[in-house]
Amino acid sequence: MHRFIWEGKILGYGFNPFMLAPNHESLAFLRDANWALINHQNLPTLYPPLAQALFFLLAKVGESPWVFKIGFLVFDVLGFLVLRSIVRKRYGPESASDAGTSAKGLRILAIYFLNPLLLFEIAGRGHFDSLPIFFNLVFLGALLDRKGWAPAALAMGAMTKISALALAPLLLFSLGWKRALAWGAVIAAVVGGSLWVVGAFTVLGKFATQFRFNAAFPSLIDSALPFLSADLRRNLSLALFGIAVLACLRIFRKEAPERQALWFMGLLLLFSPTLHPWYLLWLLPFVSLTASRPWLLLTGSVLITYEVYGRAHVTGLWRENPWIRLPEFLPPLCLFLYLQYTRRLQWEKQNATP
Repeated sequence: MHRFIWEGKILGYGFNPFMLAPNHESLAFLRDANWALINHQNLPTLYPPLAQALFFLLAKVGESPWVFKIGFLVFDVLGFLVLRSIVRKRYGPESASDAGTSAKGLRILAIYFLNPLLLFEIAGRGHFDSLPIFFNLVFLGALLDRKGWAPAALAMGAMTKISALALAPLLLFSLGWKRALAWGAVIAAVVGGSLWVVGAFTVLGKFATQFRFNAAFPSLIDSALPFLSADLRRNLSLALFGIAVLACLRIFRKEAPERQALWFMGLLLLFSPTLHPWYLLWLLPFVSLTASRPWLLLTGSVLITYEVYGRAHVTGLWRENPWIRLPEFLPPLCLFLYLQYTRRLQWEKQNATP
């Protein structure tokens, strides 16, 4: 959040946070107590232009953590309202005379809005992920309602956080190949062009290749193939990610859009070289809509990674403990396999010859 405040501040002075890192000498006259709390001061921003616009507006209101937290909470509530609208359309009220939400719908809303990870990361630590989550939910709602402007909502989400592009395959299922490819080209031109104009690709490349924390599949590849170079392992991870996406395009082509969104965003996180706990918030609305217990469990087990953050806060040393991945990833994986096994048994029982 300290970086968000800083970037909103320097934008007000006409400086480009995509080109100037916080420790740049030309910005020295703007340094304050908040500046001293920014991490990675040698790196320019990696947050897209629409996120920067929000930082700029909030900084105009006040360069205070409270102002930014309240701003992010506004989008948190707006995202909840969009999710509530989706739930009512999908599941409806309990009766014709009831204008409220069904019991199933209330469970969905509670799983999302009362999730400890959401409360801790948005209201507690001041992450702005409520903004891309809001646009991702608007995109999903527009797809379900067959709105022609749904791709524009996807582009808006990507302009707040690039991870929103993980939902792009949903366009293939809803629009067909030709229209989806046309919209994909437009979105790529708008998002890619804006990032190129402001000079964001350099720092995005550094983040993708030089940073590593709490990775799932990339860490497995590193452990299994240590004799390969880092570049080869990275390329192998990208190739496996592409294969997994193609497999999901086939496996989930007839599934509900919320389940498609869950797995495509989930694949991005599982193959990401960096998986901070708040990244799982991108999944949380789809987890609640699909009642996916393994993914929901992961939003809880990921909290063990704060051992690293806490130790770094006390000692000043950032050092990851590889063993933490076992209590983090193993319980959700075991639950997933168990559920698949029980579903298989149920299917065999239903299709058994009398």
